[in-house]
Amino acid sequence: MALSRPQFEALVKPRRILRFAIPELNIGLHFFVCVGQSPDGRWLFSCCTSQFDTVRKLIEKNRFPESTLVWMEAIDPDNPFHMDTYVNCNEYFGYQMDELWTMYGWGQLTKHDELPLHSFEQILIGFRDSNQIEEELKDNLPDIDDF
Repeated sequence: MALSRPQFEALVKPRRILRFAIPELNIGLHFFVCVGQSPDGRWLFSCCTSQFDTVRKLIEKNRFPESTLVWMEAIDPDNPFHMDTYVNCNEYFGYQMDELWTMYGWGQLTKHDELPLHSFEQILIGFRDSNQIEEELKDNLPDIDDF
């Protein structure tokens, strides 16, 4: 059953996992974790991938802190993914609610579970440790104690 706009807006929040593509960046369907909201109202998402070597090489090449590579193990019973999943906390994708709503309306976005708190906390740590994330965005990230 399709969600109404208010129902959809209520589910877009930190920890929520959505699945969509970013064609202009050649990113096919992937899971994205909502990390928070920017001061200008954009919702910030981190891309989840099973491609460990790709993310590891990028992080090593750029000498990013190890904490910016988050690993969610498939054996973790709270992990909503069926395989080992990785998040590069040195990049994010920002969307206005209207953009997300349009993707949902066209069937290009699906909603999924929320990320477990322990995994989300590691992503927040990675974002805060990254020198690639703007300070104003770091200041706007949620506090894990608020969940």
